[in-house]
Amino acid sequence: MLHVAHIQEQPDGHVVIHVQGKGGKVRQVPVILGQEATVLSLVQGRNEEEKVFPHISSHLDIHAYRRQYAQTLYRELSGLPLPPSAGRLPRGILDEQAILAVSRAIGHNRRDVVLTYYLR
Repeated sequence: MLHVAHIQEQPDGHVVIHVQGKGGKVRQVPVILGQEATVLSLVQGRNEEEKVFPHISSHLDIHAYRRQYAQTLYRELSGLPLPPSAGRLPRGILDEQAILAVSRAIGHNRRDVVLTYYLR
């Protein structure tokens, strides 16, 4: 359901994608740094009402791509490595602002979901 008009380049050069998720909630999803040109090339010269991807294969592992995006965005925003995959998290090793930003970007808006299913 992603249309060409949903992908926008900001004045500062960043690219965001406007996504309408469950319940009609709209969120802005930032494009990973270094991927802006690739994303913009997908929509260059196309009609704004046109779907970016007319068909998506049912064989794609969408959750794996979302996890990879979340991990990359967290590292980009925080400058920190991913938290350890098991055990208790030591105090002070997480960037809480980056976790919240990732949570908003992927549409969960819940810290625990991001930590449990996407970053660890």
